[in-house]
Amino acid sequence: MNAEEAENVRREWVTPGLRVTAIPNCVPDPLVAPSDCSHKTVIAAGRLVKDKQFASLIRSFATVVGQRPDWQLRIFGRGPLRGELKTLVGELGLCDNVLLMGATRRLEMEWAKASIMAFSSVREALPMAIIEAMRAGLPVVSTDCDYGPRETITHGVDGLLVPVGDADGLADGILTLVNDAERRQAMGRAAERNSARFSPQVVADQYESFFRELQEARNLPTTVDWWAMPHGDLVFRLNSATSFSGLRLLCASREDSQSELSFAFQQTNLDDDPDGSLTAVIPRSALPEGEWDLFMASADGLLCRRLRTGTGDNRYLMDATGPSLDGPALQVHIPLVDEDRALSIRSWRREVHAEAVSVGNARGEISVEAELWGATLSDSAEVLAAGRAHEELSFRVPLSALSDTRFRFSIPCSTVAQRRVTEHDIWDVYVTPAEGATPIRIGRFTGDYIHKKSVHDYPFTVLESTPRGRSRVRPFFSVDSELSLNAVDMSK
Repeated sequence: MNAEEAENVRREWVTPGLRVTAIPNCVPDPLVAPSDCSHKTVIAAGRLVKDKQFASLIRSFATVVGQRPDWQLRIFGRGPLRGELKTLVGELGLCDNVLLMGATRRLEMEWAKASIMAFSSVREALPMAIIEAMRAGLPVVSTDCDYGPRETITHGVDGLLVPVGDADGLADGILTLVNDAERRQAMGRAAERNSARFSPQVVADQYESFFRELQEARNLPTTVDWWAMPHGDLVFRLNSATSFSGLRLLCASREDSQSELSFAFQQTNLDDDPDGSLTAVIPRSALPEGEWDLFMASADGLLCRRLRTGTGDNRYLMDATGPSLDGPALQVHIPLVDEDRALSIRSWRREVHAEAVSVGNARGEISVEAELWGATLSDSAEVLAAGRAHEELSFRVPLSALSDTRFRFSIPCSTVAQRRVTEHDIWDVYVTPAEGATPIRIGRFTGDYIHKKSVHDYPFTVLESTPRGRSRVRPFFSVDSELSLNAVDMSK
């Protein structure tokens, strides 16, 4: 992996806490004096396979020979296409200008005898042949393929980059240096100078620096005690001393790898800790809706590790069952601890919301009481049961308003069962507060726990006679804690 590929991974796939670092391979210091770029020889090296596009290079060099027949191309390497390339050289009448040299263990001697290195691949991560040639003082004319050449060559300084598959462009690039000895030699000196970053000592220093950073990351504190405040804010406190300054609590979205929010750890004096502690606070209104993984990050962001729980106290979340008085009506975030003690937060933020207060299934009816937040009920308010996979299964039922925001409704299980068309049908439940208004999903998001689906396991009602025979119907909360109904086939 080269630097450009590493950056792509960091940008698109990687979550905080996982370092993606590109350290190049090294090329030993040349044992032979660098080329003076005076010989009329272009050199190429690599396995004779399709991706290397040596056939395209040979055709490009035919153009070069048309103007400068005194120049020669030497190709080093072996591979399955040698026969085809040999035939092409003969067909183009280039037997004295293009030489298939075979493989060699002493390529450093061959670099020194050439004046230009040519590279024609369609893809290459980090082309060692280019680096070796540059270390030997050769300017390089290369295709600008993904990703290595553009990372290695500075166009116009120590080489030239041409579009992939552009045989004429490759020929023009080679001719540019063939016809300008002064520029060729200047680029050769620049290539030798710039490629020193691939020397063993420079690369070794990068590894040593990387390992030092990894060791520092192991010392980054990762355990916090946490608690919920009565108004819904979450407080995180380091439970051990640390020499790090400027630490940040980093929240990384699981849905969007580019979305991160951070909160500074600051010295505070709490009633139960008069000596002061490092604490970070995530306000109730801070996180957009979604799932967030928590990390400890250094001030510069280079060190980052998954945050893990010490002691936790979320008792006040049990009482946070009403709408927010400022901002969106629904503002809830609930901490989650996995089996490895890693901390996450599930957050909900909605301008309007319908919170399910009670749900039951008895005597053949599903009964629900709910409260509307951020809107009020009109006389035309009703409940929509929307078919999840089949819109034609949707139906509506009336509701009884207990106030301008609180309501209840009942759905006969037979009404659900008679609309069945598949082995397992599902309806998602909404309230429409007024005629023409956007339906609002009914759910249960408040409280001190997240997984409403597994905790609230409602009984089912069995119906013997339905369009699909014996069936069972029940309400349930989805994995997103939203109210739904299902009807399932039962064996006789």
